Amino acid sequence: MVFLDAKPFNDCRRFVLKHSIKEIIVLATRGVFRQRKLISLFWLTNFAFSVALTLPILALFQDSLSYSVLNSQIYLTFDYLWFIQFLNIYDKSLSVLPYTIYSVIGIYIFIQLFFLGGLLSVFMNPKKNHFVDFFFGAVKFFFRFVKIAFFSFIFYLIALGLNIVLDYAVRLVFSEAGSTVWEFIVQLIRYLFFLLMIGVVSIIADYSKVAIVVNDSNYAVKTIFKTIVFIKENFGRVLTIFLILFSFLAIGGIIYNLLEGLVPRSPVYFIVLNFIFQQLLIIFRVVIRMLVYASEVILYNDLSAEVVYSKVEEIKSGV
Repeated sequence: MVFLDAKPFNDCRRFVLKHSIKEIIVLATRGVFRQRKLISLFWLTNFAFSVALTLPILALFQDSLSYSVLNSQIYLTFDYLWFIQFLNIYDKSLSVLPYTIYSVIGIYIFIQLFFLGGLLSVFMNPKKNHFVDFFFGAVKFFFRFVKIAFFSFIFYLIALGLNIVLDYAVRLVFSEAGSTVWEFIVQLIRYLFFLLMIGVVSIIADYSKVAIVVNDSNYAVKTIFKTIVFIKENFGRVLTIFLILFSFLAIGGIIYNLLEGLVPRSPVYFIVLNFIFQQLLIIFRVVIRMLVYASEVILYNDLSAEVVYSKVEEIKSGV
């Protein structure tokens, strides 16, 4: 009688089952569809912050137009002369407005980091799809994501500083050369290189957050270095999925800009129509962003999965 026994061994062949890019996008789309109730949460949060940014300007407009006949006139067509006067009268108030905007944006970024921990948690464990599981993951990974965001901010500053230095160097070299065409080509290369640096930093930041959730790690710096190695080893697949998904985002932005350009700014019901288009664009961006994170979780699990080595041996019992 012959028995087959599977034993681990070191010199075996390595078999790894990897999903294709198409399969990853399909699985990510299903994951986003299962978590579609979170879209309303993200959209309502975005809407709330938009309203918060609008209120200071709205208060100035009300103060300027509530007791003026211009109110009814601007309802039908925009008055540029009034707008210039508005900027001059409320110059001091408008000068403080950017600080308010920066503060709200800062709070918005922290809330997005909070939500991202919950989103990646439910993508990692699809069965945990309740809001309780979402907020538990959000609380659990929030501080870890803040550390990742801090180091990412440093990398963004380095990329921005390098871009400024290169821009200054190009201008200095071509200041006396007089070759406008070559300066344009070099500046274009410099700008594309800057976009590449920003894209790479964004990819590293995203996959570092995914790695922290998948491995349940508390070490931000160690995770970032491991993520850089992971991206280096799988750069082709990582970059391909990144470009495919963000091309959808670019197409959505182009369609929105075309529609917005066709719709006039007055009277007021056209502004409402523009607002509806804008909200649809925001929802579309939320869906694409969720799709990006879902695909990153699947790809990271797919490429970093442990391989089990085994060998089938023939054992003769003598019976």
